[in-house]
Amino acid sequence: VMSESGLVSRIPQSCFLLGDAGYALLASKILVPYRGTRYHLSEFGGRSPTTREELFNLRHSSLRNIVERCIGRMKGKWRILDDGIVSSVERMQLIGFACVCLHNFLLVENDPLYVIPVEGEMQGNVEHDAEQADDDMLDSIPWASRNAWRDFIANRMWDAYEH
Repeated sequence: VMSESGLVSRIPQSCFLLGDAGYALLASKILVPYRGTRYHLSEFGGRSPTTREELFNLRHSSLRNIVERCIGRMKGKWRILDDGIVSSVERMQLIGFACVCLHNFLLVENDPLYVIPVEGEMQGNVEHDAEQADDDMLDSIPWASRNAWRDFIANRMWDAYEH
């Protein structure tokens, strides 16, 4: 489905999608976890990451879980998404887009019946100076290689991680 969707070809140069290891061979624009590295550390006695690869995989998995929860919320609120849409691809895209727009509108309007706080989700904005520094550094990354990008991210996480 992903390869037929045309989505991968529309991903901007400095961006990647997060995917599980099953996407590793599909496209160079899908960032996958390191192979052979644990990332469900709670299943191994709740220990902390001991390598940059474990830290990257742990956070990669956490972000994918947030996306899955968001999709679950959307499907719970907009039943048409849960029941399945039988229509043309163009119409399915429009229905999905409309549901996302309505979802975001309700969040912005702070509808008390719609806003469901989820413990542990990231909130807030990145400071402008840190964002600008990251933008400057990103210009030097070899974007053609998802492995180089993954290694860059893993190194930055590991350097900032208190281990």
